[in-house]
Amino acid sequence: MKLTTGGIGFSVVVVIVLSVITVTLLGHKSSQQRPVRSVHTSTATSRSVGTSGKTSPSAAKTDAVKAHKKTNQQVVSSPDEAIAQATAFLENYYLILPSDTEASRKARIAPYVTKYLLARIPVGLGEGTQANEVRIRNRLVQRGKAVLAQRTVSTTKNTVVLSVPVVVSVARSNGKMLHRFKIVIDSQWSFAKGRWLLSSFEEGGDSG
Repeated sequence: MKLTTGGIGFSVVVVIVLSVITVTLLGHKSSQQRPVRSVHTSTATSRSVGTSGKTSPSAAKTDAVKAHKKTNQQVVSSPDEAIAQATAFLENYYLILPSDTEASRKARIAPYVTKYLLARIPVGLGEGTQANEVRIRNRLVQRGKAVLAQRTVSTTKNTVVLSVPVVVSVARSNGKMLHRFKIVIDSQWSFAKGRWLLSSFEEGGDSG
């Protein structure tokens, strides 16, 4: 007998319906024969328990010791992280592009500085002065690079005081050097809320 497409579809539906009914009846019968067990899938909150269902004394004591250590633990970050932050800050602070404004410079250093200091640190470009006009007209670029080999560092709890020379250079956009000098920077970095931030900043004299 030749089956049409519609006949085949109807036969498949009948088979599926019968299969579903059979599986449902078998599952219902099986659920009546076997008791349901409660399963805890989470191991993060499991505890050692005694036959009474209460937390065992050894497990309770271990939890208490861990909680005490966690409460009394003080976070102290590595001074190397503060030095890395200081290096990044100095590069961003002394970078001045032809298109820069006071606002763009402030935005560039904001991730490294406390809000209090950000409002007071000098980032002006002398808008309206002849020097600033020359900078824009000649598309001059200023950059700064910390000389970490000559740094001095002192550390206390969550505080790093860093003194480091910075070589500042001014060049044309084609790379031709016009001026270069070295200046010593003293800065203090404080570790709070998981990161190092600049809390004090002072530019020294030209070190030649």
